[in-house]
Amino acid sequence: MNAKPKLTKLSDSEIQRILGETTPFAPQMEVEVEETLSNEEFGSVIDAAKSDYEHLCHLFGLRPVPLDVFLPSRVLTNRTPLGTPVNNFTPLYDTQKVVLPIVVGASSKMVFDTLVFPPVSWDTMNPEWPRWRLDLWHEVVHQVEKDIFDSWEGGEKHGESYMRAIKYAVQKLNDVKPIAFEDLRKLTLGA
Repeated sequence: MNAKPKLTKLSDSEIQRILGETTPFAPQMEVEVEETLSNEEFGSVIDAAKSDYEHLCHLFGLRPVPLDVFLPSRVLTNRTPLGTPVNNFTPLYDTQKVVLPIVVGASSKMVFDTLVFPPVSWDTMNPEWPRWRLDLWHEVVHQVEKDIFDSWEGGEKHGESYMRAIKYAVQKLNDVKPIAFEDLRKLTLGA
């Protein structure tokens, strides 16, 4: 009764037949409808992002780099005029540009009607903080690391250098609107 089953070596064609019965030969793809913004809505996001970026650069003493604002796509493979693949959904700062993909639906509203600088509230749940604005401020803190402290190592490292950049930003922001270190840390790191 304790006899071990005899192993049988299957031919390659038999293995392919079995696999063909259990897995499709061609992947089944669902057609996704990507949300989009009207030209007017997207234009207002671009204007608001550029305005925020200009204010942040001026306040923090940064050298402005091009701001690459675009609507990312899962289906398109072309590039933005600044060379960013449009299928990139990840914001980033790379010393040559700030990449800011605008993910539609990531916030209920893309531009708050009375978006001002500095923001009225430091609460990320406030409508003044759509996802793109949080992303922009996060990338600008990386730029502070590079331009002010020359300590940015690239990538998404948020160690001592990033915390020092937040402290610097808090000092500069406190000249125009009080903010606590912990509030800016939460805004830029989402934690």
